[in-house]
Amino acid sequence: MRALRRYAATLRSLPEIDAAASGHGLLSADTEAGVVRRVPLVALIGETPVLPLSLETLRVATGVQAFAVRGGAAGVEAVGVGVSVPTQADGRLWVHYTPHDPSRFISAADVLEGKADPAELERKLVLVGVTALGLIDYQSTPLGERMPGIEIHAQVLENVFDNALLMRPRWAPWIEAFALLIAGLIVVYTVPRLSPARSTGLLVLLLVALGAAGFTAYRGAELLLDASVPGVATAFLFAAMLVETLSDANAQRKSLQERLQHEREAAARIAGELDAARRIQVGILPRPELVFPSERRFEIAASMEPAREVGGDLYDFFMLDDERLFFLVGDVSGKGLPASIFMAVSKALCKSAALRRGQPINELLGEANLEIARENPESLFVTVFAAVLDTRTGRLEYCNAGHEPPFILTPEGEIARLAEGGGPPLCVIDGFAYVAAEHSIALHGIVCVVSDGVTEALNRAGELYGVERLKRALQRNGNGKGPAAIVDAIRADVSQFADNAEVADDLTLLVLRWNGPSGR
Repeated sequence: MRALRRYAATLRSLPEIDAAASGHGLLSADTEAGVVRRVPLVALIGETPVLPLSLETLRVATGVQAFAVRGGAAGVEAVGVGVSVPTQADGRLWVHYTPHDPSRFISAADVLEGKADPAELERKLVLVGVTALGLIDYQSTPLGERMPGIEIHAQVLENVFDNALLMRPRWAPWIEAFALLIAGLIVVYTVPRLSPARSTGLLVLLLVALGAAGFTAYRGAELLLDASVPGVATAFLFAAMLVETLSDANAQRKSLQERLQHEREAAARIAGELDAARRIQVGILPRPELVFPSERRFEIAASMEPAREVGGDLYDFFMLDDERLFFLVGDVSGKGLPASIFMAVSKALCKSAALRRGQPINELLGEANLEIARENPESLFVTVFAAVLDTRTGRLEYCNAGHEPPFILTPEGEIARLAEGGGPPLCVIDGFAYVAAEHSIALHGIVCVVSDGVTEALNRAGELYGVERLKRALQRNGNGKGPAAIVDAIRADVSQFADNAEVADDLTLLVLRWNGPSGR
């Protein structure tokens, strides 16, 4: 009984009317946000339980002398007035409203004047009330209508007679909590994994599903399940998850931008370092116009184009004495920065071995082989063609350590290759005894030494440039042209053949022409 609505006092009818009445019903009903949603089926006035007008009318009509209130552990369960009417725990009933129906109403004036059809009142429970619009007894209903209070009591009686009672079961909060849990788990799992547009669409589907479930329970089983609470809670959870997800995505984007900026800066530093390494590498390769500014006994030109920022090919030339020219072309195994470092080491050690003492070219390569092998932690190797030209006689002493055999072009346009002598690349076999060879260059004869990046250059179809194309390029450009023009022509021919295909290897050329002991 403690759960019942309690009133300290009542306003009663006139004493004469009150004394003549067969029963006394409660008219009051509390509003919820200005709307009458529930009415008490039993309430307390002081300590006395009373019925509302609707049930009191039913009690009097059925001749029941008393009413019963059945309670349980949770509160009131039902009110008995000849029939048992289930209630909520606080003794109230959710009114199952139907729209306002003017056919329910009969004018009291028509009844008093005998104008009303008696059949309309026969075997009916009649509630008498005032319904003028100017009176204050008009209440708002969940249907959005304003009804006179007497009609609300009439609808309660219809609910009882039609057994159309709306009930909110005691387990309803658990169902709503379970629905919120499922919807919340779906939101938590999917929002971080979907785009904002798709996650918003999913939220709409969840809200529609919750609303449809509540409406189905209302229309199908006359149960009141509140879809608004889990729906609103799900929407708030979605908003929080979306904000968190967008914030996290924004933080990740900023982190990625910072990382990308760091990577760009690192790449720029590396590019700068590689550019510096390229300049250093190109700088250590000799330039004929600087090394031999006024030389007439021979002409020499060389070029090295790395496949990457830096390369592993090398060339060098310098005078051993007033009459002898030393030159070499080499190709380090591998590409990139490691090969470029090994190239610099190999070039320096070969030059050191050549300048320390005058020795045959094969012994020079044998000594360089030993020294380079000691400074080779990555087990690289290098092919080398090295030669010494006697500028007085045109005698060429050479040794080929696994390199592409050079080409000899005579003034008459005949081409031969220097295939004699030599041995394996440096750093392949320790202590190998290299074999030297000799060749006499004709006056104005040309020696062309290339790396395999020339003959093995590929075009877009995967074809090799090859030795024959190189020979034809030499023959086309050898007569009357100097070494620099020949180098440029071969480079242009290789570039035209490759047609912008990816470069696979460094491209190095050295061209030497002997002009005789006294020059041109």
